[in-house]
Amino acid sequence: MEYVGAVYVFSRGDAIDDVDGTNDPVTSAKVTNDGNYAYTVAFLPEGDYSIAFTCDADIDNPAKDADADPTDGPVDFIGETSVTITAGKTTGHNFQ
Repeated sequence: MEYVGAVYVFSRGDAIDDVDGTNDPVTSAKVTNDGNYAYTVAFLPEGDYSIAFTCDADIDNPAKDADADPTDGPVDFIGETSVTITAGKTTGHNFQ
């Protein structure tokens, strides 16, 4: 499987940002391509979240704010959207 990026999951209302100690994602998941682009984010508590896709996760350095110090970035996000997670249900989102 080819790694193609990552989906970052944020608490709804938080700014979409790289991992740097400010507005960090709740979690993230690799996006792979084996003929189909796929990702799985598991074990999220019920609630509202914002999600976004990035091809730049491999340059996301938690020790640096890529927006303030763009030597490793910036980390660009696309397809930002809101999702609601319901306990016991599978929620899907296609970024296309």
